[in-house]
Amino acid sequence: MMLEFKIEKSEEKITSHAGLILTSEFYEYHGLDKLVNLIFPKPGSDIGYMANNFVVSLLLMQIGGGEALAHVKRLSEDKPLMKLLNMQIPKPATIGRWLERTYSKAYDGLETINNYVFEIVLSNDKRTEYTFDPDATAIASEKESAKMTYEGFTGYMPMLGCLAEIPLFIVDDFREGNVSPSTDALPILEKAIKNMPEGKEIARLRSDSAWYQAAIINYCQSKGIKFTITADKDKAVMEAVLNIKEWKPCRDKDGKLNGREYGETSHSMEKTKDGFRLVVQRWKPESERKDLPEYFYYVIATNYDYDELLCQEVIYWHNSRANSENYNKEIKLGFGMEHIPCQDFGANAMYFRIGILAYNLIIAMKELLLPEEFKKKTIKTMRWLWVNTWGKLIRHSGKLILKLDSSVEWLFECWKDFKQRKKSNS
Repeated sequence: MMLEFKIEKSEEKITSHAGLILTSEFYEYHGLDKLVNLIFPKPGSDIGYMANNFVVSLLLMQIGGGEALAHVKRLSEDKPLMKLLNMQIPKPATIGRWLERTYSKAYDGLETINNYVFEIVLSNDKRTEYTFDPDATAIASEKESAKMTYEGFTGYMPMLGCLAEIPLFIVDDFREGNVSPSTDALPILEKAIKNMPEGKEIARLRSDSAWYQAAIINYCQSKGIKFTITADKDKAVMEAVLNIKEWKPCRDKDGKLNGREYGETSHSMEKTKDGFRLVVQRWKPESERKDLPEYFYYVIATNYDYDELLCQEVIYWHNSRANSENYNKEIKLGFGMEHIPCQDFGANAMYFRIGILAYNLIIAMKELLLPEEFKKKTIKTMRWLWVNTWGKLIRHSGKLILKLDSSVEWLFECWKDFKQRKKSNS
């Protein structure tokens, strides 16, 4: 039975986005606000918004769960939030125009800002070698400018690349829908290597068949980068596979037989300088249809020596790249990047890259600020647990005080420690 109660309006200064204030403080503590205003074009007049107003408005909207430019209005209506942020949020139409006109001048600048976030996070990590997982992701869109993707719908096809050890997106390339995931693979890899902070390097690469290219294999061989790449099952590859004489039963990571067999052989492409291993899985079709082949095959190209990784270890290692698909999904579903807001390609590229920055900023907070248990939580869960925490803004003895919901004791302690850290470093 539903309880009977009345509802009334309140004039108390209550925000339901207290977690966004902590996010903004973290952002400013690391000087990202100053870096944005330094890199981006200055406003055209004395009454124009600084670039940081636009970037922060979109960052907080995306982290808070908004999925359209119009959703920034919800933040601007939160008066306690605006008071504590000490900023003005531009109108949605103004943001759209800014994204469009700023693309040619500041798109690369956004990459510089993302690179700074990598440096902040990775400088606190003891590892020096990392694994790079590139993967294209399709975004459906009915915008008039959207192109037909290979998946059969109109939209865009960004190429993304993250680190496996700490899931930061270290490279992103917003693309038209008709651009193949295999396009400019080597330049993407080179950019990812260039974007790594000093003292940190990409030592391993895992990719799907879009990157099964001689240029990639030659580059990795020359740079000492270990790779596992899903191989195209072209005529030459299949001839090598069908000549494998010895097949052994596959087991999963728990040691249980999984109904597959594995084998291996060596191979080279027409334009590769050196040969490499092919690690192959095969399994019989579950259906008894006569038009099906005797076996299905899954082929992995790798330059790992047998002494470094046995066949099944190559399979386990390569299959772990599926996590990159989850990170892509987090960007699209968690940060609203499956909703492309503008008709103009450049404006959408800016919006998407700011979404990448929002994602990386949350990864940075997970690594450097929030409790350990948050590292594997999605942004959806984080919104439920802390981003959308309520707080009451009061003034006492001439000072602003944000009173947090007492049920989030850990957030209070985390925030208090962070403010003490800021005070010590100021």
